[in-house]
Amino acid sequence: MFIPLSLLAVPATIQTQDPSWSAAQDPEPTVVHEFVSNDWVDIQSLLTVYSEPNEESLGYVQKVKPTARDKIAATLTSYLDLDEDWDGYGGVRPTDKAVRDTLEFLNALPEGKVPPKPMLAGSGEVGLFWDIEGFYCDVGFEGDGTYSYYGELNDAHSIGDEEVPVGVFPEELLNSVPRLSKS
Repeated sequence: MFIPLSLLAVPATIQTQDPSWSAAQDPEPTVVHEFVSNDWVDIQSLLTVYSEPNEESLGYVQKVKPTARDKIAATLTSYLDLDEDWDGYGGVRPTDKAVRDTLEFLNALPEGKVPPKPMLAGSGEVGLFWDIEGFYCDVGFEGDGTYSYYGELNDAHSIGDEEVPVGVFPEELLNSVPRLSKS
């Protein structure tokens, strides 16, 4: 699947090699995929981009080991390939904005937090959720620049809000998402 780089909210995934690099210095690079424009990337491979500084028509790419966030981002962007009725029950294709809002939220989640799992509702709402012992929370994005969330901690305390701007992390949500265990 190819998507414009402008849809990515995870710029750390895409890196450009030193501008002094040239194909003449490395005449036989491992070419995993060639693309026509430096504005498009095969997000499924989560790539490091190598290209001649003055050459806009050809890029060389090399696969890198994707992080958990990269895999989540790839799943989220794959939702853009779905057709209407994708689930056989009238499922609505999510909007580009809903996917972008979700990617922005994912990218803003502090390092060290347990990564969420992606989900898609039949209504076209894109979401992320955590279902970890003692903690459940889902976050939904409809593409209007806001999100809603609802969570339960140890079945005793619930958290939630609606119409939260995408760039804002409520303290109760941030404090509730578990940290990765050090192992």
